[in-house]
Formats: sequence, structure tokens, C-alpha cells
Amino acid sequence: MRVPLLVLALLVTDSALGDPCVNHTVLDQPWRSTNCYNTECTGGQLMDDGNLEVVWYRLNSSGGWKIPETVVPQYHCSGENPGWLNGLHPNVGEGEVTRTVCFTVGENACFGSRDIRVKNCSGYFVYRLKPTPRSNAVYCTVTDSALGDPCVTHTVLDQPWRSTNCSNTECTGGQWMDDGNLAVGWYRFNSSGGWKIPETVVPQDHCSGYYPGWLTGPHPNVGEGEVIKTICFSWDTHTCYLSQGIKVKNCSGYFVYWLNPTHWGYAVYCTALALSKLQGSRHFLVFTPK
Repeated sequence: MRVPLLVLALLVTDSALGDPCVNHTVLDQPWRSTNCYNTECTGGQLMDDGNLEVVWYRLNSSGGWKIPETVVPQYHCSGENPGWLNGLHPNVGEGEVTRTVCFTVGENACFGSRDIRVKNCSGYFVYRLKPTPRSNAVYCTVTDSALGDPCVTHTVLDQPWRSTNCSNTECTGGQWMDDGNLAVGWYRFNSSGGWKIPETVVPQDHCSGYYPGWLTGPHPNVGEGEVIKTICFSWDTHTCYLSQGIKVKNCSGYFVYWLNPTHWGYAVYCTALALSKLQGSRHFLVFTPK
């Protein structure tokens, strides 16, 4: 007996058409990188994923191989509204999962969104993407710790001027500092000015910047792995006038941070020698705010 085509179509799932880890389309455009601001990577053209076909994709270029898990500021990834994953990627055992991609519009980190499918292919991810919800909205890419342990592979920032003890420009010879040109990546703070981002409010005009950045919550312990946290930037009486998502990992003796450029004039990430006990360590460092 012949089975009607409509019935056959209803019985077929995406995965039944083949393993998306094998059957997918590769998107190899470096302009998707979170490092690409405005149109600097495309020769003056804003990009748009509004006409993207609904199929499985693998992101694989010098600009990245996975969708970032932290907020991407507007006008990055060569689009006006950059898309980032509002949650963590799955592990291999979870199979295909549904996740939400948020698109940044101005200060609204999730003005528009798309639900997508994601699968961990043990070395890379594949995504079943949909056309984006706005003009010049794009899916971003980033390279991160899955290519290596960020406790080993990171950049050290050893600037004492980041200290919460540094008021105005007294630690920089009269110059306001700014993290607007900071490359996206993993960093470790290690200077006489501090080795971790403070967990308490830092007043305006400290850390050698106009908007000092502090962590709105405790650092993770070793067992938590990489976690998503929020940095607040103080201004006047507003303790969280601006905010930005980051990732943090406890390396049992120090922390590493996945940071984005701040993109607000004279906004900086602060450091402090704070009262803290890291898992696996018995030393204490005491910091007294100025």
C-alpha cells in the first residue's frame, strides 16, 4: 500500500534527514566576528541575515566558530543588530536543543529574538538558523575557550591604574583611561592594583576611568566552570548606569574573564585586592576602599 506523501512528510524530522553534524552548510564569513565594528570588515556595507535559508549551519572562519554567549553591543559583527546566544551551548549528551538568540538594539540587549536549534558535535557546534527579525540583524561569531583552557590561554592585563584606589587621573599622569578598544577575549588581571574585579559598587571617577566597572555578584568556585556574570558601570548616584555581560572562570588561584570592549567613553574594568578565598587556596588578600 502506498503511503500518501503528506503522511510521509509529517513522519520525517530534521534529524531523520541525516545527522546535522555531517549534513550542514558552512558559513565561513570573517565579518561575523564580534571584533568587527560597524562596516570596517565589509568595505562599508552593513550585513543582513534576513534572507538566510532555514537549514543547519556550521560557523567556521577566522572570525569565529560559535555564537557568543554574552551580550554583543549594537553595530558589531558587521550588522546594526548583532545576535548572541541567551544561554549556554549544550554538551554532547544533550543532543539537539532549542536556544534563543537575542538581537541588540541600542541599550536593549534583547529587543528581538529567534528560537534556534543547536547541537554539540564534539569539536564544533551546528545551528539550525532562521532569518533574522530586523533589517541588518546578523548572527555573530566568536572564538573562545572551547579551543583551549582559558586558565592557560589568556592575555594578562598588568595595569596598576585599574585599582579602585586610583581616583580620577592620579595614577595615569592626568589621562582618563578607556577599555573601548579592548579586543574580545579571555583576560587575567595581575598587577599591584589588583587581580580580580571588585564585587561591590565602585564610585564614579575611580579606576582611572569616568565609568568604573564592578561585578554584580560573587565570583564562581572552581566546580562551576565558566559562568555568565554582569558588569555594572557607575555614574553619579547610579550604581548600574550601564551594564555588560561577561564570562568568568575560577582557575584555583586566580580568575580569568571573557571581556568585550566597553564602547562608552572612559568606561573601564576595575581591579581590587579584595578579601577573598579561592577554592584550593589558603591565602587571603585584604583590600580597604579609599
